[in-house]
Amino acid sequence: MALSTLRFRCRGHHNLRLSHGKTLEFTQETGVGPRATCVVGVAADFDAAEVARLRGRIRVRLRLEGAENLGESPESALEAELEAHVSPFVEARDRLVLRCSDELRGVTFASGASRGAAALDRRLALAMTREESRLVVEIQELGPVPLTEEFPGTLWLLAPTPIPSPRALRVLGAVDSVIWPRGGAPSPWREGAVGGGARGSDSRSALEGLRRGERWALWASPEQLGAGGGELVRQARAEGIYRATVGFGSAASSLLALTGEVAGALHAPIQDRAPLREASARAALRAAEGEAQVFQGLDRRSLRWCLESLASVPRGVEVLIQRDPEGPRERLLGGEPKTVLESLAELRAEDSESWGVALMAPSSLTLSTDSTVAGSPDGKSLAPVSGFPASESREGGAESQKEDDAAAALSPEERALLDALLQAGAVPTKVLAKALAAARGWPRRRAYEWLLQRSREGEEAE
Repeated sequence: MALSTLRFRCRGHHNLRLSHGKTLEFTQETGVGPRATCVVGVAADFDAAEVARLRGRIRVRLRLEGAENLGESPESALEAELEAHVSPFVEARDRLVLRCSDELRGVTFASGASRGAAALDRRLALAMTREESRLVVEIQELGPVPLTEEFPGTLWLLAPTPIPSPRALRVLGAVDSVIWPRGGAPSPWREGAVGGGARGSDSRSALEGLRRGERWALWASPEQLGAGGGELVRQARAEGIYRATVGFGSAASSLLALTGEVAGALHAPIQDRAPLREASARAALRAAEGEAQVFQGLDRRSLRWCLESLASVPRGVEVLIQRDPEGPRERLLGGEPKTVLESLAELRAEDSESWGVALMAPSSLTLSTDSTVAGSPDGKSLAPVSGFPASESREGGAESQKEDDAAAALSPEERALLDALLQAGAVPTKVLAKALAAARGWPRRRAYEWLLQRSREGEEAE
């Protein structure tokens, strides 16, 4: 796929400060208030749909037009450059927000930016306080972020509605393609809303595209997900592919859609420690037998109690926790209870925030070979989905064997050190996985899974 380069212009404004250390923004609004410290330019003339179709790593170049007319010599042109990676959850919006942090959801266009607004040349900042200033912005794709790292594809789950919401249109303007369950053909308005052209497709094509880092939308109601469409969601969950919902209404519906499971039980909010721990333990046993369980309305303290209880249950379960579904502070964490508990400790959050928790059997499933989950535009059934192990790498068994050989090459001292760190729990497993991946050249997900297996083996040995 050819790499893209986009250019647009924006202008200055008397309220621009360019003083935010971790964020910078370009907006199509013609004016901003003095608190907009991250805004670099207003009245930006970019095409939101074109920008939303950018992928992977990007380089952003800024150049002030006519610097010599603003008191600067031509040879001292006011320019700046930074790099970032486009968020897998990008939508077609009227503002481009680039963050230095790893925040991906909400209004984020790109994360991991190499500088914020405050790090730009102060002469450039001063020039952008003048409304006659014009800034040229060039965004160049540098190539995909490696899929073995944090950026696989993204599966958007869109609940069908008679009239599209503004957010549904923004998402459909950013995805590469759309899939829908049999009998769930989309409304006519959607045909012109998708950037890459609307088309039905079998779930094999969808999964292959997601593995390549593409963005797909699954157009399905909760009922359709439960009737067969959820199989693709479960496979995406098993492979660590990003998921997000639009239009599912309640927090419980959004959370269940992200699991791809049919609810076995919905639990009312429980804030007392003893009843919550007891209810969590019972729910874990039912979840391990294949009945998904959902707890709603837990504050941060109750959420911690719930996860601690689940981590002590002998029969393993997988959990998915979510706050502010489909909102600007949405956050989704998933995995084994112990791992999610570690991630929660690292997350900045208010104690009063409301969380939902879904409990499921571990995601070791594969797509069945006799499952047809998509309809084509002419209403004919498409080819069934081929089965394949969720544990296979994207390149096949050879890559997996290479990683197993690398694990065997660890010295006894290295293994002993890792085991000691895992047992002590002083270093989060994700941090150890990142270090191990960097030292040994493994995919980070494989390193993480290997460490989890070592941890389980250590606990069983005790």
